[in-house]
Amino acid sequence: MAPVGWVNSHIIERVKSSFRRDCIELLEWACRKLKSEKKIDVDWAEENITANIYTYIHNSKKAIKKSIFIECEHSLFTEDILNNRKKAKAANRLDMVLQHDWKGRRFAFNVEAKNLIEHNAAKKNRSSEVKANSVLRRYIKTGIDHFLKAHYPQGCLLGYVLNGTTAGVVGKLNILMSKDKRGTEQLEYVSRKGLWTCYISTHETDTIQLQHFLFDFCNKGRIDFHEKTIEFLLSWVSCQF
Repeated sequence: MAPVGWVNSHIIERVKSSFRRDCIELLEWACRKLKSEKKIDVDWAEENITANIYTYIHNSKKAIKKSIFIECEHSLFTEDILNNRKKAKAANRLDMVLQHDWKGRRFAFNVEAKNLIEHNAAKKNRSSEVKANSVLRRYIKTGIDHFLKAHYPQGCLLGYVLNGTTAGVVGKLNILMSKDKRGTEQLEYVSRKGLWTCYISTHETDTIQLQHFLFDFCNKGRIDFHEKTIEFLLSWVSCQF
C-alpha cells in the first residue's frame, strides 16, 4: 500500500491538472465567443478585450459548475505596500487570475494579456500610426520580462492578434529577441487548431518556461480547440502553478 502522503500528493496534482485544463478551455472559449459576437480590431484597447474575456468567464456555466472564480486587474501587494512603505495603488497588477478552492487549498492560474500586431496600424482619433515593433517590444518587456523578473507570479501570456497573422507576429517577436541577443529564448510552436495557437519559450538557462496562448481575432478560420494541445501543455507545466 502506498504511503498516505503519496496518495494525497497524487490526488492534489490531479486536481491541479484538471483546474489548469479548465482554465485553458475557458480562455479559449471566451476568445472564440468574443470573436463570434463582436468585431475586434486594432481600435480595441487591450483592457476592453480583457474586460469581455473576464465577463464571459465570470458568467459562464462551466466556471460556476467547476467553482472557478476569475478576478480582473488583480493587485499584487508586496511587503513594502503591506508595511506602508509604498502606496498600494503602485502595486503590479495581473490582467486576470482564475482561482479554485479545494479542501483548504487555493489554486491560481495567472494570465497577463497583451495586444499584438504584425504591421503598423492606423487607429481612430490618433494622428500617427501605431508601430508594430513598439507593440511587440511591450509584449517582451512588460509581458515576458515581468514574469522573469518576478513582477508577476508564475503564469501565462494571452496574446490578442489584431492584424497580420499569428505566425507573422511570432516571427517578428523572435527577430526582436535575437536582436537583443536572446535567441535561445524565442517562442517555439507547440500546436494549433483554428485561430488558437500555443507556444512555449524557455529562459534563464532552461530553468523557466512560459506558456503563450495567441488568439487570432482578425482572420477567419475554424476555432475549435485541439485537445492534444492541452494534453501537451499539461504534461510539462505540472509544477508551474
